[in-house]
Amino acid sequence: MNLEVRFLKNDDIKETTKLINNFFDIKDLVNGYKKITRNGLNKSIIAVMNNEIIGHILIEEKYDATEDKLFYWLNYVCVKDKYKGYGIASKMLNKMETFAKKNNVYCIQFKSSNFRKKAHACYLKNNYKKVDTTVFQKII
Repeated sequence: MNLEVRFLKNDDIKETTKLINNFFDIKDLVNGYKKITRNGLNKSIIAVMNNEIIGHILIEEKYDATEDKLFYWLNYVCVKDKYKGYGIASKMLNKMETFAKKNNVYCIQFKSSNFRKKAHACYLKNNYKKVDTTVFQKII
C-alpha cells in the first residue's frame, strides 16, 4: 500500500472538500473548507494513496483554562468506504498525536455517535478512553 499521511496543503482543498461531502452535507462546496479553517486554529491531516485523498481528520486547537493547557478537539475522522479496515484512520490519528506531543498538547477530545461502532473500535484500539458525558445543543 502506497500511503502518505500528511498535513493538508492548499492544492488539496478541492479534493478534500469532495471527500468530506461524501460524509457530511456541505452547504458551500466552493468556500466551505476555507470557512472551516479560517481562524487558523484548525489543522487538517489527510491520507493520500496513488494521488487520491482517501482520508481526512479535522483538528481544532483549544485552550483549557482550568488546566492552563492546550488540547485538541477532533471534529471528525473520515475514510473512504473502500479503504476502511486498513488502518488508515489509525495512521492519521498517530500523525495527529505525534504533532500534538511536539506542541505540548495535553489531550485530544471528540464526540462520536453511538451508532458508529466500527469507529469506536478504532478509537479504543488506539487507546482512546470513552468518557461519560452528555451533549447539549440549542439551535438558534
